Amino acid sequence: MTRRRAGRRTAALLAAALATTAWTGGAAADRETGADGSAVAAPDDAYVEASRRYGVPEALLRALADVESFGRMVPGFVTRDGRRGLTGLVAGRTLERAAALTGQSVEDLSRDPRANLLGGAAALAEVARSSPSLEETLVRWAGFDVPAASRDFAERVLARLEPSYEYERTAAPFGAGFVPGGFGPEPPGFSTKARPDYPGARWVGPACDYTNASRTSAEFVILHTCEGSFSGCWGWLVGCHDVSAHYVVSTAGEVVQCVENQDTAWHVGCLNARSIGIEHEGSATRPENFTDAMYCASSQLTRWLCDNFGVPCDRNHVIGHNEANELYCHGDHWDPGPGWDWAKYMDWVACGCSGCTPTRPVLTLRAEIDSIPDQERDRCLLYESTGIFDMSIGQTTVQRFYVANEGDGVGRNVVVGLWIEEPYLRLRRWDIYDNWPTHPCGAEWCLNDANSHPENPSHDDPGATPVLHLYALSPGETKMIELTVEATTSSLLRVDHPDVRLWVRHVDDYYEKADFWSTDFNNVNGYQTFNGGDLRVWSQTDVLAAEVCEGSVDEDCDGTTDEGCTGEEDDGGGDAGSATEDGGPVADGSVGEEGDALVIYVFREGCQCAANSASRGPLAGWLLLAAVAAVRATARGFAARRRRAATDGTPTAAATGRMRPPSRS
Repeated sequence: MTRRRAGRRTAALLAAALATTAWTGGAAADRETGADGSAVAAPDDAYVEASRRYGVPEALLRALADVESFGRMVPGFVTRDGRRGLTGLVAGRTLERAAALTGQSVEDLSRDPRANLLGGAAALAEVARSSPSLEETLVRWAGFDVPAASRDFAERVLARLEPSYEYERTAAPFGAGFVPGGFGPEPPGFSTKARPDYPGARWVGPACDYTNASRTSAEFVILHTCEGSFSGCWGWLVGCHDVSAHYVVSTAGEVVQCVENQDTAWHVGCLNARSIGIEHEGSATRPENFTDAMYCASSQLTRWLCDNFGVPCDRNHVIGHNEANELYCHGDHWDPGPGWDWAKYMDWVACGCSGCTPTRPVLTLRAEIDSIPDQERDRCLLYESTGIFDMSIGQTTVQRFYVANEGDGVGRNVVVGLWIEEPYLRLRRWDIYDNWPTHPCGAEWCLNDANSHPENPSHDDPGATPVLHLYALSPGETKMIELTVEATTSSLLRVDHPDVRLWVRHVDDYYEKADFWSTDFNNVNGYQTFNGGDLRVWSQTDVLAAEVCEGSVDEDCDGTTDEGCTGEEDDGGGDAGSATEDGGPVADGSVGEEGDALVIYVFREGCQCAANSASRGPLAGWLLLAAVAAVRATARGFAARRRRAATDGTPTAAATGRMRPPSRS
């Protein structure tokens, strides 16, 4: 059975026709607005002029405009209940009186904010002259066909006139119709047979038009915009206009209920019987008026309906009027419009008005090197190598990088880059392990399935720049990348400590970094904080070699160069000088006492450097001495340049105890 007011059927049909033409629920708003559809306000001097010219308190004009239109109007726009402009002029009532009183055309009153304000002030002054109090003036101005809605409108305007004593003082000279004096008799009460289903709502029903039903659940929650003020919206929905909705939410977060959940409201045509309808104060054309208070109140109402009235709480079932039309009913309404923040709304439906605590991956990195058995980590204290891990040519060790997710969200498609500084070091093998506590292998670290990722390179001898795909990193999970690294070429005084480097190249939706040195990496919302968001880490080495007689380099890093060692005296009787502890000769390029003998050292098995003497003329000796001095000067210059270059590096949190950042090689 359909409940409907019995009389005045023709008037109801006429009102419904007006709703179709004057209010469109977003269907034809573009045809009724200005060129760009933007809302405009009247200048401050217009309020002053209207107050002075027509004898209306300026504060009252501002409060009235705020309740009617949020103080801004879309030129030509007509609300659901037929109101126009800043002051809500109504055709057939106040619009024509305003035109007569001001000499403005109906068109200007509907499109120009200054004209509308002047016309509203003139018409309001006329109403006030026959009213015993401001409350009665405002009730008459509202003029809704549901008296309770008119009173609700008046109360909202009065609430904006605080402090009331200040308003009363300034309004007194304007006449009794502008001074608060109390409301008249209570308007007809609402039905006492029903109470709001939702605990946070105020009951204002039942609506005139709805369908009796005995529903215990619904399939959809459908959101609408009123295309008007809060009081006018629910007053219209409760009145007899062939339309209704279950709930209305104000910009301030108030909720009223017009139709019981078990009954069918008339709000969306073909889905009425399967849905709950929620209207919202404001307009689809003006999303700036969708306040957080409104989003909060509406989202919690929807959450309650999901929990208590069987509505699935997802975007397939919590939809807008526009989506209901597009998917099911094929109408032309498009509210709540593109400005409705669905992401925020559904987030608040799910998690409350503070929104869900975002979950995100937060990665940290660590590097460590295994010590070589029976060898100090830092054998070489020369050539600025203090604190650098030492290896000798041919030795291998294990370099481990740890990539940990310390956030509360999953890091998906994590990709890291590696760089091994050849020719001094060579990557012989890589493997990936994880520490997931329920791993079936039962050990602290178990082989991870990323080892078989189809885009990963060969495990053995993968080259100097492999890219490794780690799959996902769950919160609390760490993946260990284990590298077997071999020392292959001496590095002392040739390169600034060969590096093994790792950086994070990619994490879906959160991070992107093209290469190790890149400074324009994409750290989404700054969520990655390790090393200032630059997700990279490295280890440094020095590669030592068996000593050779080059004249300046202590290749085996034993504290003496081949210049400081002494070999055996050869059969020619050359003087090789005193021997050092390791038997190494010292090549100082000195000329013998006779001026014709120069000690020359050559590599000999069993002794790092052995001496041979040869008889040479003074010129040859001085030439060779100059050559040796040049070699020394070159070595000293190279070392100085290396020290200067080393100081150009920028230490970071990723240095892991090493001496300085790697060079840009």
